This record gives sequence, structure tokens and C-alpha cells, in this order.
Amino acid sequence: MDRALSLRRLREDRSRGRRARESRRPHRRKLTAFISKDDGKTWSSGLVIDERISCSYPEAQQSPDGTIYLTWDFNRSKDQEILMTTFYKEDVLSVSEATARVKTNRRLVSKGGMQ
Repeated sequence: MDRALSLRRLREDRSRGRRARESRRPHRRKLTAFISKDDGKTWSSGLVIDERISCSYPEAQQSPDGTIYLTWDFNRSKDQEILMTTFYKEDVLSVSEATARVKTNRRLVSKGGMQ
């Protein structure tokens, strides 16, 4: 299988879950966050977190204030970058304004060979 999946139940009662996924394309592109309000039967249209090729291994946590912290690998075998961004459930549900903010929040956490 060519993708990784991170599932978390959000703190709010109305939102039953969130997932970050990579597309099924061979080069793992468009890391995307989704919201489900019905325990995974249906999903929102999604918020693209990273549109580049070779994004993998997403992992997310939600803080008490509702901020979702997402980390992922970019180009694991060559660039060896681990990145992080933050967003809110509302960002995933109203994608149009959130995409630029998610990119602005993107931070390099680690780069291969660096300490």
C-alpha cells in the first residue's frame, strides 16, 4: 500500500474524527486533512497541507485549545525533512481561507544530517 493514515478523534463532540492522508498516486502527493462528523462514513472535501510529491507518515495531535499540530516527512530518502504545521477543525471545513495560513505556519522541524 502506498499511503499512510493518521486518525484522531477531535475534542469537540460534533466532529467525530480527522484524518490526514496521502493520495493513492505512486509518488505520495497532496497530504490532506479531512473531518468526519459521522464516525468516518463521510468526509469533508479536505484541506491540502502539502501539495508536493513525496510527503509521508503524517501524525497529528490536538491541544486543549483546539489547535491541531500535524507533522510529516518530506522526501524521506533524499531531503530527509520533518515538517510541522498547525490548523483548526474550522480550517478543514472552510478550506478556501485556510490553505495559505497552513502554508505560512509550516515549519521545518528536522533535516537529515542536521542536529
